[in-house]
Amino acid sequence: MTSPTPISTDVFCDMTPEAQRAYYGENGFTIVPGAIKPDHLSEILSDIDRLGWGAAEHNFWSSPAVARLVENEAVLAAVRNLYGPDIRFFKGVYVARPPAQRAAGDLGRQGLHIDYGTAENAQDFRNFSASWVNIGFYFTDLTPDHGPLWVVPGSNRRYEIGPGRSLEHMAGDARMVLARGGDAVLFHCFTVHAGGYNYSQTSRRAIFLSYRPAWAERPEQMAVWPDPAIAAASPEGRRLLVG
Repeated sequence: MTSPTPISTDVFCDMTPEAQRAYYGENGFTIVPGAIKPDHLSEILSDIDRLGWGAAEHNFWSSPAVARLVENEAVLAAVRNLYGPDIRFFKGVYVARPPAQRAAGDLGRQGLHIDYGTAENAQDFRNFSASWVNIGFYFTDLTPDHGPLWVVPGSNRRYEIGPGRSLEHMAGDARMVLARGGDAVLFHCFTVHAGGYNYSQTSRRAIFLSYRPAWAERPEQMAVWPDPAIAAASPEGRRLLVG
């Protein structure tokens, strides 16, 4: 299954903050091209190999290079442009998608879903925050056969849809996002999306970090980030991690 009109990062390169807010509000996602500088990206890939990370890794703090992404200046500027100055970093996970064989009749992707509530883990109360933005930092180029992200533009404004139900009736509106290694894709927790399968010869590597406005917390969110991570953070980083 391919998209007739894939979304490339080029159209996002010269967006003004005003245009970025308008696009995100209309479509539920935006892209920060080249958010990770080439030298930093090389450090990240070296750390992942050195630490032997598998398909998923929640303790991303073990990689200094990956942990620095929490304070990525380009992405923080975009998040604050969209959500206001007072934001919190509240969850993250590294995800690798290894090569797989193409199965007859598959869609080339996961099922379409949203990340709010039970579409993720119903026991994780962070997923029920009133509002948040996911950041997909991609460490390898996405192609139609190399784990592309799929989004349904404008689905963030479709108030009749909800978590934990099939959203495949929206498949005709889904489009591939062909981000490059080093790009960051921001998408709202209500934006319908799916991860593409990887039919290439190498793993697709990415980390997904989530930020919320400071007001959008739940009483159940009692977990805190590790003390060493907070201690190692800059003053800017502590404002993101504490509370």
